[in-house]
Amino acid sequence: MLKQIGSHTAGLENVSWPLAGVLLFAALAHSIPPSWFAWSARTADRLPWIVQGAAVAGIVLLIQALAGHGAAGFVYGNF
Repeated sequence: MLKQIGSHTAGLENVSWPLAGVLLFAALAHSIPPSWFAWSARTADRLPWIVQGAAVAGIVLLIQALAGHGAAGFVYGNF
């Protein structure tokens, strides 16, 4: 691991193509025009809270499905 860090190279071996697509979408979403953001905020504000919660839960489940595996366990305490 230290050899790889010392080589000063970057790698995406642990990133699946679907997850890379989600990350690209997120990066592009940060550059939308302010008027589009204001419109989406007004639209989301009009939705009932249950629909907003279901949308957030759906997005989380979609990202987890595209990632290909669940969250990794905390291993740093095992050394």
